[in-house]
Amino acid sequence: MMKRLVIVLSVLAIIAAMIPVLALTTTASACDYEGRTPGYWKNHLSAWVGYSPNDSFEGKFGVDIAGPDVTLLQALQKGGGEFVALDRHAVAALLNAAARMLITSTVWHR
Repeated sequence: MMKRLVIVLSVLAIIAAMIPVLALTTTASACDYEGRTPGYWKNHLSAWVGYSPNDSFEGKFGVDIAGPDVTLLQALQKGGGEFVALDRHAVAALLNAAARMLITSTVWHR
């Protein structure tokens, strides 16, 4: 259990570390982006950027802590707290980072 927590927190830390770097290359309007919740991503599949709901959790994060053959959408759909909640929030963080990069590149290239 502790190993799983360390892995998920490491992934979240890596994703979170990308956000200040992106902010350095944006304009003020791009910095207005607010991250979305796991529930948002679960219910707004058309808003996904750069990832598919059918992408493998293990394929994107490099670990199978969400379970064997679990997709990103399935990780978002899992109920429960503790480690299961970390799976959901890891996927939401990944999608938030991708959405922010799209906003950044759109504003940057205007």
